[in-house]
Amino acid sequence: MGLEISGNIPRICTAVADWCACVLFLQQMQHRFELKKHILLSVLFLPVISSYMVLTGGNDGTLFNIFMTFSALLMFGFIHVMSNSGIYTSVYYCSRAFLLAGFSSSFFWQIYRFVADQNSLINEFWKMLIIMVVAYAVIFGMFFLIGGKDFDESSFPRIKPMEAVVNALVAYFIYILSSLSYANVNSPFVGTSQADRFNVRTLVYLAGVAIQTAYHYQQRELNAEKQSIAMRNMLKMQYNNYRIGKESIEVVNQKYHDLKHQIAVLRSQSDPDKRNAYLDKMEEEIRTYEAQNKTGNEVLDIILTTKALICQKNSIQLSVVADGKLLDHIDEIDISTIFGNAIDNAIESVKKIGDIQKRLIHVTVSGQKGFVHVLVSNYYEGELKMVNGVPRTTKKNKEYHGFGIKGIKETVLKYDGSTTIKADNGWFELRILIPLKK
Repeated sequence: MGLEISGNIPRICTAVADWCACVLFLQQMQHRFELKKHILLSVLFLPVISSYMVLTGGNDGTLFNIFMTFSALLMFGFIHVMSNSGIYTSVYYCSRAFLLAGFSSSFFWQIYRFVADQNSLINEFWKMLIIMVVAYAVIFGMFFLIGGKDFDESSFPRIKPMEAVVNALVAYFIYILSSLSYANVNSPFVGTSQADRFNVRTLVYLAGVAIQTAYHYQQRELNAEKQSIAMRNMLKMQYNNYRIGKESIEVVNQKYHDLKHQIAVLRSQSDPDKRNAYLDKMEEEIRTYEAQNKTGNEVLDIILTTKALICQKNSIQLSVVADGKLLDHIDEIDISTIFGNAIDNAIESVKKIGDIQKRLIHVTVSGQKGFVHVLVSNYYEGELKMVNGVPRTTKKNKEYHGFGIKGIKETVLKYDGSTTIKADNGWFELRILIPLKK
C-alpha cells in the first residue's frame, strides 16, 4: 500500500510517540498499582490515545491546536491515574513527555521522508511502521538508559507547584514555536519549504527537550547537595545525642553511687520498720539504672542505655543480646549512626502499635563466619511497601524521608558491609553484615 509522504506526520505515529513518552516517564515515578495491573492499564492506553489521534486527524489551524491540547490532557490523565506522586509531579512529567514525544515523532518523520525520497520502495505503510518502531526504540531506549533509573523516593523531592508550572509553560512555548513553522506569517521560524519546516520543528522540539532535561538534572544535583548537608547534620546530631547520653548516664551513675552509700549508712542505724520499707522502695527504683547494658563496647552500651530509657517511657520492651567487642574496629561515630538510627526507627514504628504486648524491639550483635551480624527487628502495623530497598514513608513531608536508612547503608558500605531490609507479616528486620577486621 502506497503512502503519501508529503504531508504531516501520520496521527498514529504521534499517538505511539505520546504513549512511549508517558510509559518512559512513569518509570521515574511512584506507581499506584501493582506491576501486573500497571502493565495492563499501560497497554490499554495505547489503543485509547491512538483512536483519539486518528479520529481527530485531518484538521489544521485552531481546530488542530484544540485537539492537540486535549491529547496533552489525555497524557496528563493517564500519568496522574497511573502514578501516586501528586498532581504537580504529574504535570511536571507530562510536560516532559509531551515535548519528548513531539521531538521523537518529528525526528522520525523527517528521517523517514528523507529515506522515502531516496527510495520509492520504502513508500509503504507497513514499512513506515517498521522504521517508526526502530526509530522510537533508539530514541526512547536512549532516554531510558540515561534517566530510566532516576526514581528514588528519597533522592528526588516532590515537585513544587512553581516547578510544575515552569515546565508546563516551557512545553507550551516550545509547542507554539514549533507550530510557527507552519504559519503563514513572516518570521524567522517559518520555513520556505516543507523540509525547512520539519527542520525547524525538530530543532525547536530538541531545544525544548534539552532545556527540560538540563533543568531536571540541575534540580537533582541541588537536591542531592541539600540531602548531603541534611544527612551530615543528622549524623552530627545523632553523635551529639550519644555524647549527651554519655554525660547523662555518668551523672546518673554518680548519683546512684552516692545513694547506695546513703542507704548503707541509714541501714546501719536503728530504724523503725517503716523507714526500712521506705528504703526498700528507694532501692527498687534505683535498680532501673543499675540494669544498664554491658556489651563490652562503651559506645554501644551508652546508646542502648539511652534508648532503653526512651523505651521505658513509651512502654516498649527492648531486648538486647550483643557482643560489643565485635565492634571494636568500627569508629564510635559510625556505631552511633548505625545503632542510633536503627533503634530510633524501630521506636518510631512500635510507638504506633496500640497493643502494648507487641511493642517489642530485639537487637542482636553476633559473630557469624567472619562477619559481624547485626539484627534489629520489631513489630509494625499497617501496610509497609518497599521502594528501592527503603520503606515507603507515610509522613506528609517526604522530602527528607529515608535519611536514617541511607545513613546506615552508607556507613556500612565504608566497612565493605551490606544492609538488607525485610518486612513481612507485621515483622520488620534490618540486617547488617560487616566483615570482621583480620
